[in-house]
Amino acid sequence: SLDPAIATITSAAAGAGTAQSQRGTARIIAPLLTGPADTVQVYVLLPAANIVAQSGNGQFGIVGTNLALPLVVKVAASDGVGVAGVSVSFAVATGGGSVANASVVSDANGLAQTTWTLGATIGAQTISATSAGLAGSPLTITATAAVGAPTQVVFTQQPTNATAGVAIAPAMTVTAKDALNNTVT
Repeated sequence: SLDPAIATITSAAAGAGTAQSQRGTARIIAPLLTGPADTVQVYVLLPAANIVAQSGNGQFGIVGTNLALPLVVKVAASDGVGVAGVSVSFAVATGGGSVANASVVSDANGLAQTTWTLGATIGAQTISATSAGLAGSPLTITATAAVGAPTQVVFTQQPTNATAGVAIAPAMTVTAKDALNNTVT
């Protein structure tokens, strides 16, 4: 090989070689003892090594609604270049809700994405993105869910029967709630 950092020939007689841990094109020469030779080029790809959040992490949204941006992860080789064809599983970890696509295959740029509908729990919610054998897996993606707009009023302290001319006790209390029955303050 003219490029031993990329590929080496381990047995010229058997035509065997080994791809090294560097991406690129290796030129392999097959010479005859009498002088003529031929050259072939072999492109060495690196396998998937890690998974990282690309975009969509750390968003804020309203409980029970879709987040504004999709969740995008990148499956990359050791040199940071995206790797296509790798399965990534997205699953709700905390807070409820759902993902549009639970299983996605990375595209030509190594990207896999889904959308997330937040659950009814106010506060931190998480999704896991998992791809077997990769560093960084499972990857935790977070969002913060806020209470929705008030859609109903609920008596939280009911009045009791009262005698005419006497104050109603205990005092009545009402609470505003959103569509998912969360208290709106």
